[in-house]
Amino acid sequence: MFKQRLMSAAIVAVGAGLYASSAAAEDFRLAYSKAEDIEIFVENASADNWCKPELALRAVYGASGDTVALGRLLPKLGALFAQQCPQAQSATWRAVNSQGTQVADGISQGATGWALLVQTPEASVAQAVQAAAPEVAEAPASTTATPTEVVENVAPAPANTASVDAPPAPTAAEPKAASDEAKPKTGSTAAESTPEPAQAAPTAARATEPTPEATAPVAAPEIQPEVRPAIVESEPVEINKDKVAATPAKATEAKPEVPATAATVETTEPETTADTTVATEAVVTPTVGLAEFAVGDWAAPNATQRAELSAFLSTLKDQNGCKVVSQFDLGADAAYLNLVTEGVSCNAEGYAQGKGRLTLERSDGAQIMRTGDLWFSNGLIFNKPVQGLKPADLVAFNGNNAGWFGFASDADNGSHYLLKATLGQFRGGIGAWQVGPEVAVLTPKTESFRQAAQIRQEVDKALDRLALIMPNATDVRLVFSDMPQGIWNNNASELLYSVSASRRYNYRTGQPQGDWQYNLQHAQNYLFQREARAAEQKRYEEERLERERQNQLRQQARVERNNLSNYQRLQERVEAGGKDALLPMLEEDIQYRAASGANAYARLVAGQADDFARIVRVDGSKKDDATVDWPYPMRLVGQSDLKKGWYWVKGTRSLDSSILDDEDLPMTMVQLGATAAQQCEKEGCAELLEPLAVMRMQLGDPDWTPEAAQAVIDSAPEGGGLFW
Repeated sequence: MFKQRLMSAAIVAVGAGLYASSAAAEDFRLAYSKAEDIEIFVENASADNWCKPELALRAVYGASGDTVALGRLLPKLGALFAQQCPQAQSATWRAVNSQGTQVADGISQGATGWALLVQTPEASVAQAVQAAAPEVAEAPASTTATPTEVVENVAPAPANTASVDAPPAPTAAEPKAASDEAKPKTGSTAAESTPEPAQAAPTAARATEPTPEATAPVAAPEIQPEVRPAIVESEPVEINKDKVAATPAKATEAKPEVPATAATVETTEPETTADTTVATEAVVTPTVGLAEFAVGDWAAPNATQRAELSAFLSTLKDQNGCKVVSQFDLGADAAYLNLVTEGVSCNAEGYAQGKGRLTLERSDGAQIMRTGDLWFSNGLIFNKPVQGLKPADLVAFNGNNAGWFGFASDADNGSHYLLKATLGQFRGGIGAWQVGPEVAVLTPKTESFRQAAQIRQEVDKALDRLALIMPNATDVRLVFSDMPQGIWNNNASELLYSVSASRRYNYRTGQPQGDWQYNLQHAQNYLFQREARAAEQKRYEEERLERERQNQLRQQARVERNNLSNYQRLQERVEAGGKDALLPMLEEDIQYRAASGANAYARLVAGQADDFARIVRVDGSKKDDATVDWPYPMRLVGQSDLKKGWYWVKGTRSLDSSILDDEDLPMTMVQLGATAAQQCEKEGCAELLEPLAVMRMQLGDPDWTPEAAQAVIDSAPEGGGLFW
């Protein structure tokens, strides 16, 4: 890629508007499509600074290029933006043919896949040029301009063949966009001559002659302060369409365009005609704010909570005592700095209101910073026209310098409408709210986003309410959610729907024109995505539970297979040594332990306890204990209620030297466990000397059977390492 400098040496009046190339503007050649025969330039940019959230593009058609081809090319640039300029969100574009005549203009947004949206199609521009051509002559070129390249307006290009609805053709007095202004470079030796636009048809001939104002040198452009954005967040941004080269009612000097910074949008106010003046006087700024009802777990904060939310904002007064509310970081020289405003008014409460500029001056007269045009609403500073909002309308702030101002509620459907604004900061320490705009709608009506007709109703309601605070907005992104955290965190899984809308801008009146346009096919329906994720998560959970169930079955099968093996060994033991061979399986005493002997008995004498299990015969009781006479004297502690007979007991054993048996040995005291004593029906508990009984006692399951164990094994699913 390379830089290309365009030097305008001639300016031709087209119709009653002005078309002027930049006298010393630097444009960056971004791309060239051989297939479409179109070159794309980023206007007023270089290879080092062309990447911005809002791009101003110029498409230069070759012999075969047209707007249809441009419509195919723009979406392909999305891949280039993704690699080289991921923060690019929207673009204004104008198209010129190979002779330099502008044939169309419009916008394109990343949210819609960079689809081409034509605002002034080729046919409309061509008709305006043809209507004015017989009455307009070329203006003389500046004698001091370098004849590097002459940009001339010749016969207009053929009408656009793209399948779009052509808006009404502009009148001959309609000025062109700000990108077509004459923009002399600071330090030029001479300014280009600029013809006056015609006021009406009878004076069109006189408009071709340069006036003293048009030939006078143009003042050097005002230097704008650099803006230091507080955060980097890509958002759709309202297209700056209110720059005009001249007003239709009177000829004015072509003013140099000052490049906009990140926190300010340079605009020129459109002319206020008699009709629009009456309309403006009749308009009353509406009262904005939120009603007191909740959406989900969120309700509009009370006065105390709002004061806490806006505690980071402070108030300064300008030279007239008018209050400006913002985040100020003025540094060590704060005591010597003065805030000076231009053009703003002071409302009844003493807060700055309307359109104006800010200057920060030091007490020694030094100018620290100066902004371009800003808009003030009850002291708050915005980069675009906003009305009606006040500091108390800040209802959420996420810590990443993103805030939401509540401006409307709909009690009928339980919805709140919030304007998102990002707090940026000028060099010099004055904050300003950046709006795209983006409107967040908190609503419980999730079912409204399943059918197109209901979706349109919700979108139209949001657009109607946007007019309360931004009546002149020409593009907006709407985000709907039933979960406030989805809005604060921009979490798609907690959103319902999002769509971008736009409408035309009338440069003649300086007002939006026509209805809002939006395409549901380019929207994002997060509700269906959310439900698809929920269904997927449910399916995954069901699969996980099924896997766990099968694993449990396999584990149970392993256990039962081991039990069957033990049961088979018990049967083999009986076959080899009779039922008495099972007795060691039932009893746990010193004589049956491999490691038992004198050491084990010595530990008992020393006061230690050990595990005990025996078949015993209860012959009576003493105090609280049952007495045992077989296999040797002992007592079952706390079991005085046991009847005489044979029992299988299990617990812990210890010796009590204070009680002696018939052989003057310490009495064996048995503390039974939770199973207590199992009473037997036969002498010597003969019924326990069976493989099945021993298995049940070992397992602690009186209902265990080998048949049930085999059934568990047979029901286990295959795989999973069942056998080893």
